[in-house]
Amino acid sequence: MLDTIELLIDEENEKPGVFAISLVDSPAIESNFVALNKHRVDMKIVDDEKRIVLGLALIPDKKIFRKNGDYEYNIMFSKDTVRKASELYLSNLRTNNTTVDHQMLVDGVSLSET
Repeated sequence: MLDTIELLIDEENEKPGVFAISLVDSPAIESNFVALNKHRVDMKIVDDEKRIVLGLALIPDKKIFRKNGDYEYNIMFSKDTVRKASELYLSNLRTNNTTVDHQMLVDGVSLSET
């Protein structure tokens, strides 16, 4: 059985919570329409003309597999942590912070719903 590590938000940190939402090829949360290893659909396009994409950022209590060298484990975010991350993301005006693959900041993408 793998260890499970709960990730928390350190509000004492200068910039607590989620800095950006990232568009990725293989989301770690592997949720239904977001990503499945065998049925890869990265995000659901809601409106092609308006260029609206729908997807999940975090799922409360979902175990997310990680591997660091030979050490395999799961991470997870509690319901309270996901709520807090969402509130901080919005209250810190980060809705225009979007990256590709958690690295390159991109312009012209905005979060319109949570």
